[in-house]
Amino acid sequence: MSGPSVVPNRIKVLRTAQKLTQDEVARLCESSFSLMSKIEGGTRELTPAMIEKLCSCFKIPAWQLFLDPDDMPAITEEEEPS
Repeated sequence: MSGPSVVPNRIKVLRTAQKLTQDEVARLCESSFSLMSKIEGGTRELTPAMIEKLCSCFKIPAWQLFLDPDDMPAITEEEEPS
C-alpha cells in the first residue's frame, strides 16, 4: 500500500533514472536545490504547480508521480512470435 514517502521516493527514482542531479531538476523546474532536497526528503509538500513542473521535467503524466513501485504489476517482455 502507498505510504507518505511514495512521492518523494518516486521523484528520486525518476531523477536518478534520467541521470539528473537535484540541482539540475531544480533549474528545470525553476526552483532551488534546497526546495528539491526538501521535497525528496519528504519534509516539504508539493504544490500543484510544482507537480506540473516535475512531470514536465520527467516527461510523465501526473498520475505516474504517485505510483508506488511495490504496488505496480510486474511487466514481462512479450514473447516473440515464431
